[in-house]
Order: sequence, then C-alpha cells, then structure tokens
Amino acid sequence: MVSLAQDHKTIEGLVNHKVLKLNQTASFENCVMHLGQRNDRVALVVNDNDRVVGLITTHELILALVNKVSKTATIKDIMHNNPPVVSPRDSLRQVAKAMTDCKLDYVAVVEDEIIKGIVSWHDIQASILEEFGRFEDQTLELGNQLRYKDDYLGVVSHDVRTPLSVVSLCCDYLMSESSRKTLTPDQVSFIERIKRNAKNATTMVSDILDVVRLEKGFDLDYGDVDVDEFLGDVISNLQVIASEKNIEVVVECEEHMHVPMDRKRMIHVLENLVNNAVKFSPSGKKIFVSASSEVRKGDTYLVLTVRDEGMGIKEEDQKKIFDKFSQLESGVAKTLGIGLGLAIAKKFVSLHRGFMEVDGGWQKGASFRAYIPGAKTGRKAESSEGERSDVPRILIVEDDESIREYFEEELRMAKYDVVSAHDGEEGIHAYFRYKPDLIMSDIRMPNVDGLELLARVRMTDKDVPFILCTGYYPGLSEDLAASDYKADHVLEKPVTADYVIKVVGQFVKPVQNAS
Repeated sequence: MVSLAQDHKTIEGLVNHKVLKLNQTASFENCVMHLGQRNDRVALVVNDNDRVVGLITTHELILALVNKVSKTATIKDIMHNNPPVVSPRDSLRQVAKAMTDCKLDYVAVVEDEIIKGIVSWHDIQASILEEFGRFEDQTLELGNQLRYKDDYLGVVSHDVRTPLSVVSLCCDYLMSESSRKTLTPDQVSFIERIKRNAKNATTMVSDILDVVRLEKGFDLDYGDVDVDEFLGDVISNLQVIASEKNIEVVVECEEHMHVPMDRKRMIHVLENLVNNAVKFSPSGKKIFVSASSEVRKGDTYLVLTVRDEGMGIKEEDQKKIFDKFSQLESGVAKTLGIGLGLAIAKKFVSLHRGFMEVDGGWQKGASFRAYIPGAKTGRKAESSEGERSDVPRILIVEDDESIREYFEEELRMAKYDVVSAHDGEEGIHAYFRYKPDLIMSDIRMPNVDGLELLARVRMTDKDVPFILCTGYYPGLSEDLAASDYKADHVLEKPVTADYVIKVVGQFVKPVQNAS
C-alpha cells in the first residue's frame, strides 16, 4: 500500500463505498453488462481473496471494443494492473499531488486489507476548490480586520497628538521669560517634567503612526545627501537633550562623503539611536557618533555608528532588540518607551537595502551600526564626474540578465560608459550613485517597474534622457498613456543593437577617442 503523509484534512469523506467489484476472471462481456446496468464509470478488480489487483474503466472497455478484443477475454486481460492504493486517513492534498503526478483518474481505498471503495480525481479537485474558497474568504476577512486595526490605530494616534501639542505649547508659554518670573523652583520643575513626559508620549504616538505606515507600505524619497551636513544637523538638534544629563556627544565624520538616501527617514534612524544612547547613559558620560565608509561585497556603504558608555545589552536581549514592542528586562528600559523605535529604524534601513548591527558590550556600553549602500567618497566632483572624463554614462535597468549583458557589451563597444541594475529598485540607487547621462529601462520588472522608476527620476531630474525598452503586452498603450511622466523614447522589443545605439546617439553622443 502506498503510504502518504497525513494532513489535517483526509480523503475519508470522499470515498465512494458503492463501487462495483468484479473478479479478475470475469469475462469482458460480463464486465460491460454490469457497468452498463449501474451506469458506473469504473469498477474495482479483485482476486479470489478479495484483494484489489486492478481498476477497469468504461474508457478502457471502449478501447477494447475498438480493438475488437475477443468476447471470451477476461477482465484481467484488459484491466489497469497494480493501481495505486491509499488509506482513507491519507491527506487530501497528498493524494491529490500523487494523482496529479501519476495522471490518475481514480485510486483504490483500502484500510486494514479491507476494500473501502474508490476516490475520483473529480471529487478530489472539487473538495480542494471548496477548501480554497473558504481559505480565500478567511484571508479576505483577516485582511479587512488588519486594515481596520491599522486605520483605527492611525486615527487614534493622530487624534492623540493634538492634545499633546496643546500640553507642550502651554508648558512653553509657562516657561517663557515673562511667565517664568512668577514661578517657584518647584513649579518650574513640575512644568519641565510635564513637558518632558508630553514629548515622550508624542514620540510613542509617532512611532505607532510609523508602524502603521510601514505595514501599509510607502516609497522612500531619495536624494543625494551630504553626510557631513546631515550628521551636523541631526547632532545639533540632540545636543540640548544630551546636555540636560551632562552627556558629551563626540562626533567624527569622514570628509566629502555623499549617499543616496531618504534624508527624513534616516534622520529618524540616527535620532532614535542617539536618543537611546542618551537614555541609557549615566550622567557625565560620553556618546560617540561617527559616519564612515566601508566596502563590503564590492559596494561602498555609509556606516553610521552610535556608541555609548551605558549598561550595554545582554547577549540574550540582542537577538530580539529589533523586534516590535521588544524591551529590555531592566527596570529603566521598561520606563522609556513601548519598544518600537529600533524596529522602525531597522525597517527604514532595510528599505534602503541596508542592514543594522549591534554590539551589546554588557556593562561596557552598546554600539549600534546602520549600513546604507551606495556611498560615494572623496570630493563629489572628482568621484562623480572626474573619473569618467567626457565619456557619457548610460544606466541600463533590465531584469533579464542575457538582454542586460548584451546591451552592456554593445554600448561599451560604441564608446559609452555603462552601468546596470537588475530591477527598478536597484536602478534608483544606481541613478543617485552614478548620475548617468541617459537611462534605458525595461517596463515590466519585479519590485519597482520601469514606469515607477521613470516617475521617481523625473521628480528629481526633468532633463536626463529616459528610454523605455519593452516587449508588447496587453495594456501597454494604456500604461504609457496613464503615466504622468513621459519617456523621451519607447523601444519595442525585439530590437537590434544597431538601432539601440542609433536611438541613444540621438540624446548623448559617444566620445570617439574614448578607450
């Protein structure tokens, strides 16, 4: 008997127990008569010990008639020998897979050597479709519940910010130079405490809103960021918070470094890391913040490092430190938030195709590092323009490796400097990193398609030539017409290299003496 792995749903309810059983020695005529009388499509064939030895279908009987089989022939001569045998306790999905793989219409069902009947592929298929329908309904309902939860959290969090803003404004008024003169030291202390807790509550609400946005999905707003300016802006805003605990912030930044990133989101990341360092550092200590470059697997990363002299993080806590709503076990940690900040920071970094690392340094201080790819080091003019001289740079964005490599080779032979990306998401990074003179992109690609890439590029650069290169598909003309941003040219595949070079040459001319 074929042993199949069991699942939560079995074939027991699909077994046809009234199936016709015929002895293998029965004549062909006898078989035709019995199946005809019952209007059955299949019968089990058994031996003298009532063991299943085969199946016979009306289709096989018709073929036998066409082939003019002898009327004295027995079922044994024309039946399907050694049919698969399954148990009524076998998994519905596993039996379905076995029948699909073996192209079977029926299988015999036997339990403890007792014939139970047969199961047809038609009944198996109908049951799976019914189960899939229920699963689809449940998934839809769950999706609706999750959307309702997110919308509810978003509305509540947004509405909570208003009274918190009023509290902060009132505190600012009471602490103004004219009002503060009438306050006692105790009253000033209480107002400062109210202001501080209102700010903490506002941060928590903002974190909840960010989680809702992250789960719904959103696009990053990329731009070419001067890291030195970026770091200076963030730290200057946080110096006041650090000074309240008499904590010195030591900053070190590699010169002339630029990176394509969403400035607003990365400010959130760095502020979160520095704020945490301030929270967990004793008064009078130092926090070290640095921005440097590091090459990994052929790509240059911006590395933002924040190191403190606080309690550090235990090894068992490091594994869950980036989980949502995760908090350390220490009492001070539990009073400082709801455990969303680092989870959000990690998500923002991941959206940049980067990653984060943590070195707990228990009892020695913690060190967090955020890695963002695409960093350019050295003077910006030298790195982006000086190295390539006057050779026009072409960015090819194509998910088909063979097509991408073909265009790369042909355009290089035509004296162009060529860089490439395998999808639109990587293409966005390549655009900010390499500043191409022309972009040629496929339309239908994973992650970010060519039309979205066109839109993102046009938001920051309306002049760079953009060529779309695509094969025909239903809805192509509608997609092109619906796009708010228009390409300079559309190439329809298949296209020859000579024609591509001709079209590219209309926008950027190759340097004839380029090596």
